[in-house]
Amino acid sequence: MTIRSAAPVLALLAGLAAPPAATAQSSLPDGALSGIKDYDEAEYGLRSGSVVVAPIPLSNPTLGSGLVLVTGYLFDADEGSDTSFFGIGGMRTDNGTSGYALAGNFALDDNRWKFGFAAGALDANYDLFVLGAPIPLNQTGNLVQANLAYGVTPDINFGMHMRYLVTDITLRSGGSGLPPDINDDQSLGIFTFGATFDYDTRDDTIFATSGTHLALRTSRGFMTSSSREYNKATLLFDHYRPMPRDGDALAVRFAACGASETAPFYDSCGLGGVDGFRGYPSTQFIGDALLSAQAEYRGAFTDRFGYAVFGGVGAVGNDLSDVIGSETRAAAGLGLRVRISRQFPLDFAIDMAWNANGGSATYVYIGQRF
Repeated sequence: MTIRSAAPVLALLAGLAAPPAATAQSSLPDGALSGIKDYDEAEYGLRSGSVVVAPIPLSNPTLGSGLVLVTGYLFDADEGSDTSFFGIGGMRTDNGTSGYALAGNFALDDNRWKFGFAAGALDANYDLFVLGAPIPLNQTGNLVQANLAYGVTPDINFGMHMRYLVTDITLRSGGSGLPPDINDDQSLGIFTFGATFDYDTRDDTIFATSGTHLALRTSRGFMTSSSREYNKATLLFDHYRPMPRDGDALAVRFAACGASETAPFYDSCGLGGVDGFRGYPSTQFIGDALLSAQAEYRGAFTDRFGYAVFGGVGAVGNDLSDVIGSETRAAAGLGLRVRISRQFPLDFAIDMAWNANGGSATYVYIGQRF
Protein backbone atom coordinates (compact mmCIF):
# COMPACT_ATOMS: atom_id res chain seq x y z
CA MET A 1 0.00 0.00 0.00
CA THR A 2 1.22 3.49 -0.79
CA ILE A 3 1.86 5.58 2.32
CA ARG A 4 -0.69 8.38 2.34
CA SER A 5 -1.44 11.53 4.28
CA ALA A 6 -5.11 12.01 5.15
CA ALA A 7 -7.54 12.51 8.05
CA PRO A 8 -8.83 9.06 9.02
CA VAL A 9 -12.38 9.11 10.31
CA LEU A 10 -11.62 6.21 12.66
CA ALA A 11 -8.84 8.10 14.43
CA LEU A 12 -10.93 11.22 14.90
CA LEU A 13 -13.99 9.33 16.15
CA ALA A 14 -11.79 7.38 18.56
CA GLY A 15 -10.41 10.68 19.81
CA LEU A 16 -13.91 11.80 20.72
CA ALA A 17 -14.98 8.48 22.20
CA ALA A 18 -11.92 8.35 24.49
CA PRO A 19 -9.67 10.96 26.10
CA PRO A 20 -8.75 13.13 23.11
CA ALA A 21 -5.39 14.32 21.81
CA ALA A 22 -5.17 17.49 19.78
CA THR A 23 -2.82 20.23 18.69
CA ALA A 24 -3.83 22.93 21.14
CA GLN A 25 -3.21 25.02 24.21
CA SER A 26 -5.53 24.78 27.19
CA SER A 27 -6.07 25.22 30.93
CA LEU A 28 -7.62 23.29 33.82
CA PRO A 29 -11.44 23.43 33.82
CA ASP A 30 -12.91 25.57 36.63
CA GLY A 31 -14.26 23.54 39.53
CA ALA A 32 -12.78 20.24 38.38
CA LEU A 33 -11.36 19.54 41.86
CA SER A 34 -14.25 20.71 44.00
CA GLY A 35 -16.05 18.32 46.34
CA ILE A 36 -13.99 15.24 45.45
CA LYS A 37 -12.60 12.74 48.00
CA ASP A 38 -8.96 11.74 48.24
CA TYR A 39 -8.13 8.76 46.01
CA ASP A 40 -7.06 6.61 48.97
CA GLU A 41 -10.44 7.17 50.62
CA ALA A 42 -12.56 6.34 47.56
CA GLU A 43 -15.72 4.28 48.00
CA TYR A 44 -17.12 1.81 45.48
CA GLY A 45 -20.24 1.68 43.37
CA LEU A 46 -21.87 3.83 40.71
CA ARG A 47 -22.87 6.55 43.18
CA SER A 48 -19.32 7.00 44.50
CA GLY A 49 -17.67 8.25 41.33
CA SER A 50 -16.20 11.47 39.98
CA VAL A 51 -17.45 13.81 37.26
CA VAL A 52 -14.85 15.24 34.87
CA VAL A 53 -15.66 18.11 32.47
CA ALA A 54 -12.84 19.15 30.13
CA PRO A 55 -13.13 21.84 27.44
CA ILE A 56 -10.04 21.53 25.22
CA PRO A 57 -9.18 24.17 22.59
CA LEU A 58 -8.17 22.56 19.30
CA SER A 59 -5.92 24.02 16.61
CA ASN A 60 -4.10 22.21 13.81
CA PRO A 61 -3.42 22.77 10.11
CA THR A 62 -5.65 19.86 9.06
CA LEU A 63 -8.91 20.66 10.84
CA GLY A 64 -8.54 24.34 11.72
CA SER A 65 -9.22 25.89 15.13
CA GLY A 66 -12.05 24.99 17.45
CA LEU A 67 -13.03 23.25 20.67
CA VAL A 68 -13.36 19.69 21.96
CA LEU A 69 -15.65 19.21 24.97
CA VAL A 70 -15.55 15.95 26.93
CA THR A 71 -17.86 15.19 29.87
CA GLY A 72 -17.36 11.90 31.70
CA TYR A 73 -18.06 9.98 34.89
CA LEU A 74 -15.52 7.62 36.49
CA PHE A 75 -16.26 5.04 39.20
CA ASP A 76 -15.03 1.76 40.68
CA ALA A 77 -17.74 -0.92 40.61
CA ASP A 78 -15.97 -2.90 43.35
CA GLU A 79 -12.62 -3.09 45.11
CA GLY A 80 -11.11 -5.63 42.70
CA SER A 81 -12.21 -4.10 39.39
CA ASP A 82 -10.54 -1.51 37.17
CA THR A 83 -12.03 1.97 36.95
CA SER A 84 -15.14 2.25 34.76
CA PHE A 85 -16.02 5.24 32.59
CA PHE A 86 -18.86 6.60 30.49
CA GLY A 87 -19.20 9.97 28.82
CA ILE A 88 -19.86 12.07 25.76
CA GLY A 89 -17.62 14.25 23.62
CA GLY A 90 -18.10 16.75 20.84
CA MET A 91 -15.98 18.98 18.61
CA ARG A 92 -16.29 21.79 16.09
CA THR A 93 -13.71 23.81 14.18
CA ASP A 94 -13.69 26.94 12.06
CA ASN A 95 -13.31 25.02 8.76
CA GLY A 96 -16.70 23.34 9.26
CA THR A 97 -15.47 20.08 10.80
CA SER A 98 -17.77 18.73 13.52
CA GLY A 99 -18.34 15.48 15.35
CA TYR A 100 -19.61 13.80 18.49
CA ALA A 101 -19.36 10.46 20.27
CA LEU A 102 -20.89 8.60 23.21
CA ALA A 103 -18.78 5.91 24.87
CA GLY A 104 -18.41 3.75 27.95
CA ASN A 105 -16.06 1.12 29.37
CA PHE A 106 -17.04 -0.98 32.38
CA ALA A 107 -15.25 -3.52 34.62
CA LEU A 108 -17.34 -5.67 36.98
CA ASP A 109 -17.08 -8.57 39.43
CA ASP A 110 -13.35 -8.24 40.23
CA ASN A 111 -12.58 -7.79 36.51
CA ARG A 112 -14.41 -11.01 35.65
CA TRP A 113 -16.42 -9.13 33.04
CA LYS A 114 -15.40 -6.13 30.94
CA PHE A 115 -17.51 -4.53 28.24
CA GLY A 116 -17.57 -1.29 26.32
CA PHE A 117 -19.39 0.59 23.59
CA ALA A 118 -19.01 3.67 21.43
CA ALA A 119 -21.17 5.47 18.87
CA GLY A 120 -20.35 8.62 16.99
CA ALA A 121 -20.46 10.69 13.82
CA LEU A 122 -17.98 12.99 12.12
CA ASP A 123 -18.06 15.46 9.23
CA ALA A 124 -14.46 16.48 8.47
CA ASN A 125 -13.02 18.93 5.94
CA TYR A 126 -9.31 18.62 5.18
CA ASP A 127 -6.74 18.81 2.42
CA LEU A 128 -5.07 15.66 1.13
CA PHE A 129 -1.59 16.45 -0.22
CA VAL A 130 -0.55 14.50 -3.32
CA LEU A 131 2.84 15.36 -4.82
CA GLY A 132 2.79 18.55 -2.77
CA ALA A 133 -0.56 19.76 -4.12
CA PRO A 134 -3.58 20.03 -1.78
CA ILE A 135 -6.73 18.12 -2.75
CA PRO A 136 -9.72 19.51 -0.76
CA LEU A 137 -11.77 16.64 0.63
CA ASN A 138 -14.79 16.12 2.83
CA GLN A 139 -15.05 12.84 4.75
CA THR A 140 -18.10 11.82 6.76
CA GLY A 141 -18.41 8.81 9.00
CA ASN A 142 -20.87 7.11 11.35
CA LEU A 143 -19.58 4.44 13.70
CA VAL A 144 -21.00 1.96 16.23
CA GLN A 145 -18.76 -0.46 18.10
CA ALA A 146 -18.87 -2.78 21.13
CA ASN A 147 -16.58 -5.17 22.95
CA LEU A 148 -16.94 -7.88 25.61
CA ALA A 149 -14.23 -9.75 27.55
CA TYR A 150 -14.21 -12.51 30.18
CA GLY A 151 -11.46 -12.87 32.76
CA VAL A 152 -10.19 -16.42 33.18
CA THR A 153 -7.83 -15.16 35.92
CA PRO A 154 -7.52 -11.74 37.62
CA ASP A 155 -4.78 -10.82 35.09
CA ILE A 156 -5.86 -12.57 31.86
CA ASN A 157 -8.98 -12.08 29.77
CA PHE A 158 -10.19 -13.12 26.34
CA GLY A 159 -12.81 -11.21 24.40
CA MET A 160 -14.48 -10.24 21.17
CA HIS A 161 -15.29 -6.96 19.46
CA MET A 162 -17.42 -5.69 16.59
CA ARG A 163 -17.73 -2.43 14.67
CA TYR A 164 -19.88 -1.02 11.90
CA LEU A 165 -18.64 2.03 10.00
CA VAL A 166 -20.19 3.94 7.13
CA THR A 167 -17.92 6.56 5.56
CA ASP A 168 -17.93 8.66 2.41
CA ILE A 169 -15.21 10.82 0.83
CA THR A 170 -16.11 13.56 -1.64
CA LEU A 171 -14.25 16.35 -3.38
CA ARG A 172 -14.88 19.85 -2.08
CA SER A 173 -15.02 22.81 -4.43
CA GLY A 174 -11.75 23.79 -6.03
CA GLY A 175 -10.40 20.30 -6.75
CA SER A 176 -9.97 18.57 -10.09
CA GLY A 177 -10.37 14.94 -9.03
CA LEU A 178 -9.81 12.35 -6.33
CA PRO A 179 -6.33 10.78 -6.05
CA PRO A 180 -6.30 7.29 -7.65
CA ASP A 181 -5.05 5.72 -4.40
CA ILE A 182 -8.28 6.50 -2.54
CA ASN A 183 -10.83 5.80 -5.28
CA ASP A 184 -11.53 2.35 -3.80
CA ASP A 185 -11.94 3.88 -0.31
CA GLN A 186 -14.30 6.63 -1.43
CA SER A 187 -17.66 5.31 -0.20
CA LEU A 188 -17.74 2.26 2.04
CA GLY A 189 -19.79 0.43 4.62
CA ILE A 190 -17.53 -1.81 6.73
CA PHE A 191 -18.44 -4.47 9.27
CA THR A 192 -15.51 -5.61 11.41
CA PHE A 193 -15.29 -8.26 14.10
CA GLY A 194 -12.46 -10.03 15.87
CA ALA A 195 -10.84 -11.37 19.04
CA THR A 196 -8.86 -9.78 21.85
CA PHE A 197 -6.40 -11.02 24.47
CA ASP A 198 -5.23 -9.02 27.49
CA TYR A 199 -2.61 -9.73 30.12
CA ASP A 200 -2.66 -6.95 32.70
CA THR A 201 -0.73 -6.73 35.99
CA ARG A 202 -0.69 -2.91 36.25
CA ASP A 203 -1.25 -1.42 39.69
CA ASP A 204 -3.66 1.12 38.16
CA THR A 205 -5.24 1.42 34.71
CA ILE A 206 -5.34 5.24 34.78
CA PHE A 207 -1.86 6.03 36.11
CA ALA A 208 0.28 2.90 36.32
CA THR A 209 3.57 2.92 38.23
CA SER A 210 4.32 -0.82 38.10
CA GLY A 211 3.28 -3.93 36.17
CA THR A 212 2.84 -5.02 32.58
CA HIS A 213 0.03 -4.79 30.01
CA LEU A 214 0.03 -6.93 26.87
CA ALA A 215 -2.88 -6.36 24.46
CA LEU A 216 -3.47 -8.30 21.25
CA ARG A 217 -6.32 -7.35 18.93
CA THR A 218 -7.22 -9.13 15.69
CA SER A 219 -9.99 -8.19 13.29
CA ARG A 220 -11.48 -9.05 9.92
CA GLY A 221 -13.33 -6.45 7.87
CA PHE A 222 -16.08 -6.99 5.30
CA MET A 223 -17.36 -4.39 2.85
CA THR A 224 -21.13 -4.38 2.74
CA SER A 225 -21.29 -3.34 -0.93
CA SER A 226 -18.64 -5.67 -2.39
CA SER A 227 -16.67 -8.87 -1.79
CA ARG A 228 -13.61 -6.93 -0.58
CA GLU A 229 -12.23 -8.15 2.76
CA TYR A 230 -9.17 -7.43 4.89
CA ASN A 231 -7.40 -8.49 8.07
CA LYS A 232 -5.69 -6.41 10.75
CA ALA A 233 -3.80 -7.16 13.96
CA THR A 234 -2.20 -4.92 16.59
CA LEU A 235 0.05 -5.86 19.50
CA LEU A 236 0.85 -3.41 22.31
CA PHE A 237 3.28 -4.24 25.10
CA ASP A 238 3.48 -1.72 27.96
CA HIS A 239 5.72 -2.05 31.01
CA TYR A 240 5.91 0.21 34.06
CA ARG A 241 8.65 0.42 36.68
CA PRO A 242 8.59 2.56 39.85
CA MET A 243 11.49 4.94 40.34
CA PRO A 244 13.37 5.69 43.60
CA ARG A 245 11.53 8.98 44.02
CA ASP A 246 8.08 8.22 45.44
CA GLY A 247 5.34 8.45 42.80
CA ASP A 248 7.70 8.62 39.81
CA ALA A 249 7.59 5.90 37.16
CA LEU A 250 9.23 4.82 33.92
CA ALA A 251 6.82 3.62 31.20
CA VAL A 252 7.81 1.88 27.97
CA ARG A 253 5.73 0.76 25.00
CA PHE A 254 6.50 -1.55 22.10
CA ALA A 255 3.93 -1.66 19.28
CA ALA A 256 3.42 -3.77 16.17
CA CYS A 257 0.66 -3.56 13.57
CA GLY A 258 -0.11 -5.40 10.36
CA ALA A 259 -2.98 -4.97 7.87
CA SER A 260 -3.93 -6.46 4.52
CA GLU A 261 -3.17 -4.49 1.38
CA THR A 262 -6.94 -4.35 0.79
CA ALA A 263 -7.54 -2.44 4.05
CA PRO A 264 -8.81 1.14 3.56
CA PHE A 265 -6.20 3.78 4.37
CA TYR A 266 -8.12 4.94 7.47
CA ASP A 267 -7.99 1.41 8.98
CA SER A 268 -4.34 0.61 8.24
CA CYS A 269 -1.28 1.12 10.49
CA GLY A 270 -0.41 4.76 11.12
CA LEU A 271 2.48 6.09 13.23
CA GLY A 272 0.80 7.99 16.05
CA GLY A 273 -2.53 6.26 15.46
CA VAL A 274 -2.45 2.68 16.72
CA ASP A 275 0.55 3.29 19.03
CA GLY A 276 -0.01 6.80 20.45
CA PHE A 277 3.34 8.03 19.06
CA ARG A 278 3.97 11.77 19.48
CA GLY A 279 6.01 14.03 17.21
CA TYR A 280 4.42 13.45 13.80
CA PRO A 281 0.81 13.89 12.63
CA SER A 282 -0.94 10.54 12.96
CA THR A 283 -1.93 10.82 9.29
CA GLN A 284 1.54 11.51 7.90
CA PHE A 285 2.99 7.98 7.84
CA ILE A 286 0.48 5.22 7.10
CA GLY A 287 1.32 1.75 5.82
CA ASP A 288 0.33 -1.91 5.94
CA ALA A 289 2.81 -2.59 8.77
CA LEU A 290 4.28 -0.68 11.71
CA LEU A 291 6.85 -1.13 14.47
CA SER A 292 7.57 1.44 17.18
CA ALA A 293 9.13 1.81 20.62
CA GLN A 294 8.60 4.58 23.16
CA ALA A 295 9.73 5.46 26.69
CA GLU A 296 8.41 8.05 29.13
CA TYR A 297 9.59 9.19 32.57
CA ARG A 298 6.71 10.48 34.71
CA GLY A 299 7.39 12.60 37.77
CA ALA A 300 5.62 14.98 40.14
CA PHE A 301 6.39 18.53 41.26
CA THR A 302 3.57 18.56 43.83
CA ASP A 303 0.42 16.54 44.56
CA ARG A 304 -1.34 18.45 41.78
CA PHE A 305 1.35 19.18 39.17
CA GLY A 306 3.64 16.74 37.39
CA TYR A 307 5.78 16.33 34.29
CA ALA A 308 6.76 13.81 31.63
CA VAL A 309 9.89 13.36 29.50
CA PHE A 310 9.40 11.08 26.51
CA GLY A 311 10.90 9.84 23.26
CA GLY A 312 10.48 7.14 20.66
CA VAL A 313 11.33 5.65 17.29
CA GLY A 314 9.07 4.02 14.72
CA ALA A 315 8.67 3.06 11.08
CA VAL A 316 5.97 1.94 8.64
CA GLY A 317 6.11 -0.07 5.41
CA ASN A 318 4.32 -2.51 3.13
CA ASP A 319 5.08 -5.47 5.45
CA LEU A 320 7.15 -6.17 8.56
CA SER A 321 10.29 -7.01 6.58
CA ASP A 322 9.89 -3.74 4.67
CA VAL A 323 9.49 -1.84 7.97
CA ILE A 324 12.82 -3.14 9.27
CA GLY A 325 14.63 -1.77 6.21
CA SER A 326 12.68 1.49 5.91
CA GLU A 327 13.50 4.95 7.25
CA THR A 328 13.14 5.26 11.03
CA ARG A 329 11.23 8.23 12.45
CA ALA A 330 12.33 9.61 15.82
CA ALA A 331 10.84 12.18 18.19
CA ALA A 332 11.13 13.37 21.79
CA GLY A 333 9.47 15.89 24.03
CA LEU A 334 8.37 17.29 27.40
CA GLY A 335 4.96 17.37 29.05
CA LEU A 336 3.07 19.04 31.90
CA ARG A 337 0.52 17.12 33.99
CA VAL A 338 -2.28 18.63 36.11
CA ARG A 339 -4.32 16.30 38.34
CA ILE A 340 -8.03 16.99 37.74
CA SER A 341 -9.47 14.52 40.26
CA ARG A 342 -8.41 13.65 43.80
CA GLN A 343 -10.59 10.54 43.74
CA PHE A 344 -8.90 9.09 40.64
CA PRO A 345 -5.32 9.68 39.39
CA LEU A 346 -6.55 11.37 36.21
CA ASP A 347 -4.33 14.03 34.62
CA PHE A 348 -4.83 16.88 32.19
CA ALA A 349 -1.81 16.58 29.86
CA ILE A 350 -0.03 19.13 27.65
CA ASP A 351 2.88 17.74 25.63
CA MET A 352 5.35 19.41 23.28
CA ALA A 353 7.17 17.06 20.89
CA TRP A 354 9.97 17.62 18.37
CA ASN A 355 10.78 15.20 15.55
CA ALA A 356 14.02 14.41 13.73
CA ASN A 357 12.86 16.35 10.65
CA GLY A 358 12.75 19.61 12.59
CA GLY A 359 8.99 19.68 13.05
CA SER A 360 7.11 20.11 16.31
CA ALA A 361 3.63 19.38 17.62
CA THR A 362 1.60 20.14 20.74
CA TYR A 363 -0.79 17.58 22.22
CA VAL A 364 -3.52 18.27 24.76
CA TYR A 365 -5.51 15.35 26.16
CA ILE A 366 -6.80 13.65 29.30
CA GLY A 367 -4.97 10.71 30.89
CA GLN A 368 -1.72 9.11 29.69
CA ARG A 369 -0.73 8.15 26.13
CA PHE A 370 0.07 4.64 27.37
